[in-house]
Amino acid sequence: MKIRHLPCIAFRLRVWRHESDALLTLMLLAVLAACGSEPTGSNDGTAARVIWQRFTPPTQIGDGFTSIAASSSGVFIGYFSTLTAMRPSDGVVLWQKRGGAGTATPTFRPVVFGDSVVAALSGGTSVGYRQLTGDVLWSRTIPGRALTSQPTVAGPYGVFGTFPGELWAIEGLTGAARRLANMAQLSDTTDAGIWGMTSRGDTVVVFIQRDHPAGELGDFFVTRILASSGEVLSRSRIARQDAEFPENRPFFVVDTVAVLPISGCGIGVDVRTGRRLWRQCGMARALRNGLLYAERSVSDIVVINPQTGALVRRITTGGSSLFDVFPCREGLVYSAFSLNIIDDRSGARARAVQGSTQDDLYTTLARHGNTLYAHGERVITALTCN
Repeated sequence: MKIRHLPCIAFRLRVWRHESDALLTLMLLAVLAACGSEPTGSNDGTAARVIWQRFTPPTQIGDGFTSIAASSSGVFIGYFSTLTAMRPSDGVVLWQKRGGAGTATPTFRPVVFGDSVVAALSGGTSVGYRQLTGDVLWSRTIPGRALTSQPTVAGPYGVFGTFPGELWAIEGLTGAARRLANMAQLSDTTDAGIWGMTSRGDTVVVFIQRDHPAGELGDFFVTRILASSGEVLSRSRIARQDAEFPENRPFFVVDTVAVLPISGCGIGVDVRTGRRLWRQCGMARALRNGLLYAERSVSDIVVINPQTGALVRRITTGGSSLFDVFPCREGLVYSAFSLNIIDDRSGARARAVQGSTQDDLYTTLARHGNTLYAHGERVITALTCN
């Protein structure tokens, strides 16, 4: 099977030649979460402070870049074959699992179910661990190779795509597994790949691109499916236009509008019909309080209404790239080499309140309650987010 048929967000390698920043975005698959209420734009002091910092737990050679998930029981750092649990209060390592030949290999994004189970979901072997101790609660063999699309949590289920182009759901507490759909049900062909998934309650929304018979990239699909039953609620096809290529950036759905990350822009489409609604150039990185935060340039963040594509406001960062936004009292922004506080008001400029809390280039973020966790190549930082 050709690699272009692999339904995996992180391994659509052939599209690299079309995107100058695809390698960077591949490494920066952000773990997105909301934090608190709408920012007030207050200037009366720092809204976030560092609780603790620790060096990255040891990993195996070749583990690659990381992702992170969090609950009240633990902070979970996922590599390709190493999964580490840290205590939320101080970052002390609670336990660590290492994969290898013939063993369970955690995916690069662990998912949490409440405060009891953390799971590594993948074709091949999927495993659920007790969050506090690392004890194996269940293990399931899933058809396909040990590669997966980025999983999403829909109610009690973890949903992910496998190498053969199938969509699977695993119940987090019991490990009960069920095949939801194959690629022909998700699109109209078996020759397609999953680029992104997101969920709202029990509904999973899948962003797919089919391959053209001539070997080029083909049209897009947005399919809605119930995680509990596998019922396909809708499947819409969006005709690909010239020079449009999907990107490894977050995929968002707000009500009936899906925002597709395509060629440095956000394309708003109706999930029920596939009709194009709007196009705004700027790399959307986060959905917060019903608004999209996108990087328009190296010095500007734009805030967009995802329903209409209308520009709500522009924020000047002072020359640092945007990778994620968390509304605290002000907006907490991760930029290429530092964690900064930004005054989230129309025409406001960013100011580095935390400064360079770490010097890592590739960082992923997670949130639980009022605490944010930033994981880089060498340092893990926990911050309050009030």
